[in-house]
Amino acid sequence: MRRPFFISVAALAFLGGVMMALAGENPVQVSKESLYRVEMAIEGQNLKVGANRAVLVILDREGKPVTGALVRVLPLVHRHGETALMRPRVTEKDPGHYQVENIYIEMEGHWVLKVSMKIGSAEEEVVFDFPGVKRVP
Repeated sequence: MRRPFFISVAALAFLGGVMMALAGENPVQVSKESLYRVEMAIEGQNLKVGANRAVLVILDREGKPVTGALVRVLPLVHRHGETALMRPRVTEKDPGHYQVENIYIEMEGHWVLKVSMKIGSAEEEVVFDFPGVKRVP
């Protein structure tokens, strides 16, 4: 009986922490055609070797939340362009808020996260740069 309660509290703590992080300084990218603005809040503030979680906030050019988008996140080694073996899962949790689970980083170094969005017939992408990914003890 305690396990579901603990899991619910842990999930609320994570989402609460991410929402507080969204109020701070998070990386923001604007798509090439300036259709979308994407803010990324990573749990723990920094990408690290191993499993990571994040929330993406996607707004249109008028600042309205983008809903119903097909969002994909692809972790890439910067220099080699190699992708991580595991694919992140993206789920829309609230209007314009997309939770990203299982961002798996395999080794230290320079990584980028390529975020692709498809909304109706419009397809756009942004790239977030993480030059100093480290292993956290």
